[in-house]
Amino acid sequence: MFHYRYSSFRGEPSIWLDDLLVVGKHRSKGYGAEIMHALKTEAEKSLTSHISWTASPYNTKAHKFYKRLGAEVERMDGQRPYFRWAICG
Repeated sequence: MFHYRYSSFRGEPSIWLDDLLVVGKHRSKGYGAEIMHALKTEAEKSLTSHISWTASPYNTKAHKFYKRLGAEVERMDGQRPYFRWAICG
């Protein structure tokens, strides 16, 4: 699930990823990467500057997955990372 948002402060549109869920036996088969790349394609078509989301501080496997995609930790809120995946139109 995702939605579009606009930062009047930065003057740029972006996408906020609310949730990415790949259940049980379907994990580690590339589906998460497929979904994320499809979202990136949507972001490129929509001329957004980036995709942002947060993840549980305890889900370090997901953190590694997101970093492998090219996302960076934009900021931390305590132990909770906030990711940003830049779109290079």
